[in-house]
Amino acid sequence: MVILVVAASSTSEAMRSMVAEGFSSRGAHIHTTVLGETQEDNDLDNTLSCSLDPAADLIVYLASDITFSDAGGPQLRQVAAWAATRCIPVIALAHHTHISTRELRTVGVEAGYEITCDLDVAQIAQTWVWPSDP
Repeated sequence: MVILVVAASSTSEAMRSMVAEGFSSRGAHIHTTVLGETQEDNDLDNTLSCSLDPAADLIVYLASDITFSDAGGPQLRQVAAWAATRCIPVIALAHHTHISTRELRTVGVEAGYEITCDLDVAQIAQTWVWPSDP
């Protein structure tokens, strides 16, 4: 399984590492890209197209906060729209989430999770990553 981790610039290196380690411990191949704060739509499309393994199975979007008031922000909505055209599911992980999964689905995100430790990431990875066939 191939996973593209797309991180907002506000995320820490520790958070990105924790997520990469959690998903790779389940046998997933991880590709990580960090988005700029003021990335234009065209730049985002190019960044994702260059970062994405053609066989990607899942996109994991990382942010410090995901709130109801901005539905995760413009970058999350752009990533979800980009992934939808390629039939790749998107999940969102953040230290703080203030939006329900129902509202996230309206912008094309399958689920949102609040993470605080490695155990949280491992449990999420177990839900989304299946062992490879022998």
